[in-house]
Amino acid sequence: MTETQSKHHAVRTLKFKKGEQVIKQGDYGFSIYKILQGKIEVYREIEGMEVPLATLGPGEVIGEMIFLNRAIEVRYASAKAKEDAELEVWHPGALSMEYEKVSPVLKYVTDQAITRLIRMNKIVEQIGVKKIMQKEKRKKKKDPWSSRRAYYRKEVRLPCGYLPVSTRKGFKSALKGTVRDLSMTGLGLEMNPKNTSIVPHDVGGRFRVKMDLPNGKTLEVTAKIVFAYEARGKMRLGMSFTELDDYGSGARKTLGFFLLPA
Repeated sequence: MTETQSKHHAVRTLKFKKGEQVIKQGDYGFSIYKILQGKIEVYREIEGMEVPLATLGPGEVIGEMIFLNRAIEVRYASAKAKEDAELEVWHPGALSMEYEKVSPVLKYVTDQAITRLIRMNKIVEQIGVKKIMQKEKRKKKKDPWSSRRAYYRKEVRLPCGYLPVSTRKGFKSALKGTVRDLSMTGLGLEMNPKNTSIVPHDVGGRFRVKMDLPNGKTLEVTAKIVFAYEARGKMRLGMSFTELDDYGSGARKTLGFFLLPA
C-alpha cells in the first residue's frame, strides 16, 4: 500500500496491490473510502470462510456504515483489493463536522437506508453461507472415508437458557430458547426475535448455552453464531461449538453418549 496526501488535510489517496486488505472486520475506525480506480471485494469472515457480499468499482464508497450508523462500534465486514486499486480516504473529523450540518430529515432517511443495507447484507451473507455448506456436503459425499459421526445431527426439542459470553453489567437472567438439533460440531437454536432487542445476535457472537438432556444429563457449551434467519415468527440460529471439552464440564463425553444410536 502506498499513500499520497493532498493539500486538504482531510483527504488522502491510498494505492493497494491486488489482494491487499483495505478494511478488516472487527477493527475500529470511521474513515470512508471512495474508489478511484480498480475493484474492491467486500466480504464477511465466518468460521474461517470468506463470504462475499459485493464487488465495488470506481465511484463507489466503502466504510460508510460505521460512520453513518454510530450504533455499529466496529467494522461490519472486510474489504480487499480484487485488483490493483486507488482509493480516496475521507477524514472522519472533517466529515463529522459536515454531517452535523445535515437536516434531521436527511439523517433519518440515511439511517433508514443503512438499516436496509445491513438487512440486505445479512440475507446475502446467509445465502453465501448456505452455498458454502452445500459445497462442503458435496465434498463429504464424495469422500467415503469421512467421519459420519462428526456431522450427524440429531433433531431434538430441548428448552435452554443462553447468555452472551461477554455479559453486560447488571444482566442476570438467561435468555430463553429451544435447541432444535444437536451434533458434535454445533447446534440449531430457535428463539423469540424479541431477544435480539436485549442483546445483539450477530454472526460471530459467542454465547454460553445450557440445557437438560432427556437422559438426565446437563449439557453446557460455548458456541458462536454462524448464520441467523427469521421465519414464521421465530428466529433460528445456526451455531458452532467453540468450547467442547472433556476435562472441565465433560461436555464432549456427555454429548457423544447422547448422540449414540438408541
